[in-house]
Amino acid sequence: MPESQANPPAQQQDLHNPPLPRWGTREFGPAYDRLKSAINAEVEALPGHAWAGSWERPSFGWGESLVLAPEAGFARVSIACSNAGSVEHGYVALNEKGQIVLTPVRPGRDPKPEAYWHVRWGSRHYLVNEEYVVDFANAFNGGSLALRENWHSGQLFFLRTDGPDEPRKGLPEVPPEIGRLLLAQPLDARITWVSDESLEYSRHRVLAYRVWLDVGEREGVFEGMNLYLGGPGGFRSGQIDVTDVGPDWSVGLLRDPDSWAAPPGGAGAGGGG
Repeated sequence: MPESQANPPAQQQDLHNPPLPRWGTREFGPAYDRLKSAINAEVEALPGHAWAGSWERPSFGWGESLVLAPEAGFARVSIACSNAGSVEHGYVALNEKGQIVLTPVRPGRDPKPEAYWHVRWGSRHYLVNEEYVVDFANAFNGGSLALRENWHSGQLFFLRTDGPDEPRKGLPEVPPEIGRLLLAQPLDARITWVSDESLEYSRHRVLAYRVWLDVGEREGVFEGMNLYLGGPGGFRSGQIDVTDVGPDWSVGLLRDPDSWAAPPGGAGAGGGG
């Protein structure tokens, strides 16, 4: 569990104690507006701050918005398509790794601090939960991170909304924990062997085949990496989820095998930024 600040600044204590009233009550609206106004006031007083500001992570059927500042703390709203919602608020601190730690106010419950890496890619900023580092690398390597409205990556990473969103080039500015997983160039690979038997994979019970590839740690492959079967014009005809990696080989599960027309051993797999 990430370490958080044991004694929040007095301003954070005053803003977050007592906790906000329950969502949907008559008292909630005014109390939340006062808290968000205090956070926004600090953000406005810190032009150019690296991460203080407004963030969101939209998805199909629900979305989250987040506003945070160093002294005033954070407030996060989650709203589903059914119009049901929830709010969390609390303290902000930096840990020894340089991560932004959000510690919610949860009376009588474990606050469960959340640690985020601040990642900059051109003018675009992300907050990446330390639990989703591999997902972030896969989104970048596979190209979906470049799509602002991409629902898959959007539901995992907060994207800053109060700044420019200009074209990005090269690699994101990331800590070593993420940088070692990013590919500067697309990765080309060959499937060297395909198992004869299919198996059910993931909670969605997708049929998959175990495959062996001729790339490994030397080429930047890591456990949990997503690779894609390439087709004409860059069309993706299947996904391989890497489960085991050696120096110059890897093993993975090929999903969506019905759309894979290439013979065993003749397909190519690739990911890339």
